[in-house]
Amino acid sequence: MPGQDLGILFHLMAVSDQNKARFLTPEIKAFFTGIGQAFKKRGWLRYRILEYQGCPIDAIFSFQIGDCVYVYNMGFDPEYRGLSPGIVMLGQDIREAIEAGFGYYDFLRGDELLLTQPELRHYAQIVKS
Repeated sequence: MPGQDLGILFHLMAVSDQNKARFLTPEIKAFFTGIGQAFKKRGWLRYRILEYQGCPIDAIFSFQIGDCVYVYNMGFDPEYRGLSPGIVMLGQDIREAIEAGFGYYDFLRGDELLLTQPELRHYAQIVKS
């Protein structure tokens, strides 16, 4: 995972949300880069970029551990909002998780209580018919 690849994620996060733009300090970018490298080394990283006509319009930074895929962060280009790039990206990632045999897809929504109160987690159990 070359560092410039995460530059696409950082750019899309910043242009899609002012709060994310403020959040992306040099320290946070270094954190993302560090965990990305560590997760890749362990085979956990799921970093994907969605392109439209050769232009990156969405990026997702997620990871897989055990029977679950965890969505950590995403960003999209607001100029392509009408194409719903986030929905397309999540749909593709969920489909790939199903095809790979994962049992859960965790959106990691909520606040810091997620770490101490798992009942507050928002996830989808993948059920195959």
